[in-house]
Amino acid sequence: MSKIELFRLTVTLIDKYNEELEKGYPESYLIPDKSLQALDRKIDELLEKIEHAGFMEEFEDFTLSA
Repeated sequence: MSKIELFRLTVTLIDKYNEELEKGYPESYLIPDKSLQALDRKIDELLEKIEHAGFMEEFEDFTLSA
């Protein structure tokens, strides 16, 4: 997976997570919906990969331009 693909996937998952929160889930980490919890874990995993690879600044720039 290329850096840009990783960035796009992460942004897509964050957008999906936020859409689900807007449906009325509580804005906390005590989210009862298991699929939302899984999505949250996947986002954390991808952000860790981005940070570990040293791409966090580039990712932040990418999200601002998207």
